[in-house]
Amino acid sequence: MHDVVKNKNEQYKWIGDLYKKDKQMIEFITNHSNTHGLFRNHSRLELLKIAKTRFGSYYFTFRCLLKVKESLASMVSSPHWQVLKERATNAADRQGFELMEEVALDGMFWSSVRQVLNFTKPIYHMIRFANTDKPVIGEVYEQMDTMLGQIKNIVHSKDPNLYELIHDCVCVRWNKLNIPLHCLAYILTPKYYSTSWLGQPAPRGGIRTKPHLDAEVTRGYLDALEKLILDREECAVVSLEIGRYFSGTSLFGTFHAMEDRDRFDSLTWWETYGGQGLLPKLAKKVLSQFVSTSSTERCWSTYSFIDNVKRNILNENREESLVYVHYNLRLLIHYCDRAYEDPTYKIWDNHPEDDNLEDDTIHLLELEEEFIRDEDEAATAAMPPPPSSSSARVPSLVPLLV
Repeated sequence: MHDVVKNKNEQYKWIGDLYKKDKQMIEFITNHSNTHGLFRNHSRLELLKIAKTRFGSYYFTFRCLLKVKESLASMVSSPHWQVLKERATNAADRQGFELMEEVALDGMFWSSVRQVLNFTKPIYHMIRFANTDKPVIGEVYEQMDTMLGQIKNIVHSKDPNLYELIHDCVCVRWNKLNIPLHCLAYILTPKYYSTSWLGQPAPRGGIRTKPHLDAEVTRGYLDALEKLILDREECAVVSLEIGRYFSGTSLFGTFHAMEDRDRFDSLTWWETYGGQGLLPKLAKKVLSQFVSTSSTERCWSTYSFIDNVKRNILNENREESLVYVHYNLRLLIHYCDRAYEDPTYKIWDNHPEDDNLEDDTIHLLELEEEFIRDEDEAATAAMPPPPSSSSARVPSLVPLLV
């Protein structure tokens, strides 16, 4: 997403200029108490200042600004705005007021923001899919292909050159991150050999094929086997078992094993139908790997919160104990149903004044859920709600300033 926004192509410099205007608008409103107070009078939502260290900051910036589009238009059209504009003394403030009026009432600007959101949304969802503590290494290869197919469906027919730009940016990153282990995990994921998955259309059109029929995947998983299994006899045995797994023979070809390929997750399937061979042991070892360092980085963030300038005299054991307690309390809250159901329940370390609020898991999940819910509501905004929706209970959420 960073590469697309910061591209050097003169034809698509407007993407970077669009992001600069977004940042200038947000900074102008939040850095001036008068404009910030006036904005709060016209909007129930706050503007989010997302840190660059968090993934999807560009997507969040565009998405949040688009949500308050009508509030910005009503704010710059109000009499109070004109009063503040007339009171502006320095040139920077006057330019800020003029930029706000120009952008907030510019239909082409908001159309461009929607266009950027359309083709960055699949990238954001791909990063969000990988940014997890769950072992999803077997699905990364297919998810990347699906993401490129979605971008192609959105962009290619309207602007083929833009699609080529995005495709090149994604492929450059993917070539740096892709390792043979991804290919091995891809072929060891049972659902990609199920009849239901193979019967669906491919993300870029055409018919789906079994993973090992792709030449690039075959080279990748053979390289991974060569590095993981040094004994030639064991490698030959594993290759024989992989062939049986591909063809659906032996234990892999039983009725329940074939039916449960797309019903069970990969580890459960191998645990249930793998048997005692070398391949099941290898499959469980490979498919248990993580694809993101997010859990480790969150632990580092917690450590930096504990060990700072004011607490630099803490010994190593005390610091490790505090990080252990701090991190696991957040995990307990993440899996605590009471934190979601009981409004009187006080969520630990979730205060609006806390400088470390951005790292709070619960708050980030709430923001992401609201973004997704708003996208679904916008698609049906023009349609009258069904009779049963009147009794539905929709939780209200007012995002905090981050």
